[in-house]
Amino acid sequence: MKKLLIFTLLFSTVGLGFAQTQPVFSIDLPANVLVITEDKRTPQNPIVEGNITVITQKDIQKLPARNVAEVLMTVAGVDVRSRNPLAQNDISLYGASFDQILILIDGIPMRDPQTGHHQMNLPVDLSQIASIQVYKGSAARIFGAGALAGAINIVTIEPGSQKVNVLSQWGSNFQKDSVSGEQYISNIQQIGLGFKKNQWGNNVQFRRVYSNGYAYNTGVEQQSIFSNSRWRSNDGKSQIQIINGYLNNTFGAKDFYASPWDKEAKEQVETYFTGINGATKIGNWQIVPRVYYRYNHDHYVFIQDDPSYYQNHHFSTTGGIELHASTANRWGLFGTGIENRNDWIRSNNLGKHDRQFYSGYIEQRFLKIKNISIIVGMNVQYCTQAFQNNDNKLQFYPAIDVNYKKGNGLFYAHAGSGSRLPTYTDLYYKGQGNQGNPNLLLENGFTAEAGYTYKSNDFGIQGNYFYRNVTNQIDYVLVPDGDFGSIYWANNVGKCRFGGAEILAQWSNSSKNDFFRIDQMQFKATMLSNSFDAQGMKSKYVSEHLSSQMGYQLTLGTGEMFQHQIIVRRLQRMGQSQIAMVYDWRTQANINRQWKVFADISNITDLHYKLSGKVYMPGRYINVGVNFILQ
Repeated sequence: MKKLLIFTLLFSTVGLGFAQTQPVFSIDLPANVLVITEDKRTPQNPIVEGNITVITQKDIQKLPARNVAEVLMTVAGVDVRSRNPLAQNDISLYGASFDQILILIDGIPMRDPQTGHHQMNLPVDLSQIASIQVYKGSAARIFGAGALAGAINIVTIEPGSQKVNVLSQWGSNFQKDSVSGEQYISNIQQIGLGFKKNQWGNNVQFRRVYSNGYAYNTGVEQQSIFSNSRWRSNDGKSQIQIINGYLNNTFGAKDFYASPWDKEAKEQVETYFTGINGATKIGNWQIVPRVYYRYNHDHYVFIQDDPSYYQNHHFSTTGGIELHASTANRWGLFGTGIENRNDWIRSNNLGKHDRQFYSGYIEQRFLKIKNISIIVGMNVQYCTQAFQNNDNKLQFYPAIDVNYKKGNGLFYAHAGSGSRLPTYTDLYYKGQGNQGNPNLLLENGFTAEAGYTYKSNDFGIQGNYFYRNVTNQIDYVLVPDGDFGSIYWANNVGKCRFGGAEILAQWSNSSKNDFFRIDQMQFKATMLSNSFDAQGMKSKYVSEHLSSQMGYQLTLGTGEMFQHQIIVRRLQRMGQSQIAMVYDWRTQANINRQWKVFADISNITDLHYKLSGKVYMPGRYINVGVNFILQ
């Protein structure tokens, strides 16, 4: 199987080429309309500007980050509930559960019907990313179920834009394992190759991550391959893109799911995905087809030296086909689309199950009103899986987005609904410390947000208020159990209401003539509260979200070569008095256009803190590396 996957990846880089997630045509749009699946302003599936945060490639390169999860840790409103930064990370927005957020790569969904914990099992390295787009609001109007509380899309770089990209990175906390006596170390080695020929652009990236951990049974080993190819017609009216990725992720899973009994647990997650994005223009219509497939094998061993005691093999698959179309009309732009997707699970624990989804949407963007942009749309979805009755097989996701632009300021508002289906783990799991529930109902949510943003050449500020109401919220609650004393049982815990506010401010130095200087300052703060109708039940996930999150970023420059990034994160979780203050630092030397060297210190104060459950994060950790890029 592995050989077949690797052959498929390599073949696609030399034989095929496909378009970016959405096509680029010369259809004029107002400057305040952005698209969640592309950096460029295009007519397919736009989101009003106020609701989206874009982290550019330039931003990413400044950060002391090794993967997408560590980049997202610096974004306001994003809660990365990490069990190990290199191994497994759950993403939350504004208090949502990790499976209420949809992760995409170039518009290809990374849905994980098994558990939701593996959405971030991504083979894409930071060197292959042009931008990361974070949409904090119901995205079900576009993506259907699973995007109840938002979506995060990873946009890849132009295939062939880099001929060579080589990275070597080494790190350690300079401590030793109490059992083996080995010093904890990590290293990341990767190479990316790209080329263009005629109308073709191609990239392929190979990456290896090794770490023997930062504490007992926290080691990680990863091997990944990612390829991206694109073909464009001579007239620019048609494009095709194919992306492929494979990641083999093996890691120690101490305290991940059944603490304190899982001290010797180990997990291996293999993920393969492929996606095809097409685009063409027929008359006044822009047509965007998409096909995708994702396969995931999760092998969990409770005692790694004795697999026969307890182990799980979960084989899950998702696949789908989409067709989108849009055309200009007298009011602005009309869009419509349909999708059919399936997911399957084959597991020694969860059994054999499958379900099918049919969905369609329509939207109208009103762009002709002076200074105002309005998007009104509706997504309708039908699922073959029934939950207690057939009434909730059919779901409706209406939404409206409004922008009002005045000078350098922008008022924006959003309201929309969404839902989330239980994962197969939620429904059927039986294991150490956790129990599924086949009688679960699907979640339904309503989200509203309003805010204002102001931007000038050097200064920008944004503030907003948000509200989310989720009915039949799914969570794991603690109940008595004869074998373990207590066990977490999946249940619909009732209504969860989230409300809060966020403020962001940024100043950039447009004059960089001084040898020692401040290049940029940023401040971000998110405050969140909830009302949880759990009738005294102890929740595993809902009550774990951040109630207060603040971030400070200071970018300093030394001459033309050196740049320093100082990041401070202040984190406080719901129901906890402990406040975590985490300090990170990166110094980078841009020797020339090809060579960069850097040194990072993460968690400078060696703070003992948790981001999820009972797993402690790494203490002080030092990384050094060198990066060579040939354009």
